[in-house]
Amino acid sequence: MVRPPYPKMYLKNEMPTVNSITEVCVVIDGEWKVGDLVDWCKDDCYWSARIIKILSGDEVQIELPIPPTRQGRIYDAFCKDLRPSLNWSPLEG
Repeated sequence: MVRPPYPKMYLKNEMPTVNSITEVCVVIDGEWKVGDLVDWCKDDCYWSARIIKILSGDEVQIELPIPPTRQGRIYDAFCKDLRPSLNWSPLEG
């Protein structure tokens, strides 16, 4: 599914005042945890994944969904290449 542009992201401690925000945004509060759903930027494309292990403060291990051929992949990913995964819907936006 082709998704719409991702909303602006803010770290909770860097977020402007609520009155100054005029559009939908994503607020990131805290560090990544095992089980978090993420979008991983790889090869100029975002891939949906789940964090399965924290490797360090800057790196995690992720697992992409298992395709019909049952060959899900596990990758090491830098946290700078992750963003929270949003639930996109063709009907609800």
